[in-house]
Amino acid sequence: MNILISIERQYFDEIKTGVKKFEYRRRFIDGPCRAYLYITVPYKSIMGYVELEAPIIGTPKEISELAETHRKGIGIEIYEYMKGSDKGYAIPIKKLVEIENISLEYLQKNFDLTAPQGYIILDKKTELLAKLESLEKI
Repeated sequence: MNILISIERQYFDEIKTGVKKFEYRRRFIDGPCRAYLYITVPYKSIMGYVELEAPIIGTPKEISELAETHRKGIGIEIYEYMKGSDKGYAIPIKKLVEIENISLEYLQKNFDLTAPQGYIILDKKTELLAKLESLEKI
């Protein structure tokens, strides 16, 4: 499955350097996927994708405890983010691949696509997916 998610540049950089090994979400798909990364303001561009493994699903408390074991000091932040949800997702990041940047303006003009709030499934958007796959840097 191919999806599109939004993240801030700080987290993109943390994935790139290997500091961030999990993506944490309140809502997500249940299996492994390729997630294209839309980087928010001021970049407003898709800049790469990550190969994600099957998520670990648990209560906000369980996910925040897992987060804390993988990266000291982040557990409270993750708990606050997930508080109020029945479950949370800790999605292991397998690898990051950078692609040629594609702007939100281009996405809106050519594919009538807006920035994702949660995630957008790309498998039914075949023309957009083909474009994204063509932008992989070698």
